[in-house]
Amino acid sequence: MINQTKLKKEEFIDIVRFASKDRQSLCDFFEAVLSDAEFETLSIRMEMFKRLTAGEGQREIAKDLGAGIETVNRAAKALRDYPIIKKLIKL
Repeated sequence: MINQTKLKKEEFIDIVRFASKDRQSLCDFFEAVLSDAEFETLSIRMEMFKRLTAGEGQREIAKDLGAGIETVNRAAKALRDYPIIKKLIKL
């Protein structure tokens, strides 16, 4: 049996890949599917990645961004586990 969560993730990724063909399509897609709060959450996560990559401490980042230390810990783990993140935040 196919894992439904995996199938949904793959479908979502395919949709984002299609929308990514140009900047405006991608912007329109995210505008349509994300609430302001969800977009803010993603923006904060990206800021965590940038600051962690710059060598800032996790507690300082959590305090400055109003995030929980566990959220920053997850961002740090993602940086370790997925090297592509470091490449992407340099763009």
